[in-house]
Amino acid sequence: MILIPTTTKEKLPKGYAYPLGAEQISAPLQDALCLSLLRLSFSWRDTFWSGAYADKLRQGGAIQVLSVTRPLLSDERLSIRVHAVPQAEAAVARTLLLDQSLPELAAYLASWTDDQEWVSWSVEYDLGTHSLKPINASGSQSRRPHRVRPS
Repeated sequence: MILIPTTTKEKLPKGYAYPLGAEQISAPLQDALCLSLLRLSFSWRDTFWSGAYADKLRQGGAIQVLSVTRPLLSDERLSIRVHAVPQAEAAVARTLLLDQSLPELAAYLASWTDDQEWVSWSVEYDLGTHSLKPINASGSQSRRPHRVRPS
């Protein structure tokens, strides 16, 4: 198995856990045409603003747990970002991501080609309902991962 390289992994504050590790993400993506272009990064919150993140947690809202983007148009690499969840939610989020999101992501990346300039795919974990919500680039819910091209 080829392990997707990890570029960054932030140390987690007490009470948080990453729902997936590099091996769990890499395994279902082995058939992706772009496997060599993938990079992993792990960060403990889904937004730079700690107050906004704390509000989401306090209100039992949705937090982004997994996303794929192409950070720069000049960069051929694709960035897979994993965000932490409260430790009490990690097992449920992991099961849902392994059963639902990673197979969808694998199917999407298996057909990805380099001529797709914009890539934006993400999944949120809803702390209130303990469920996943695929989100497209504009923030509206979608049923499947997809790419977004500039108009």
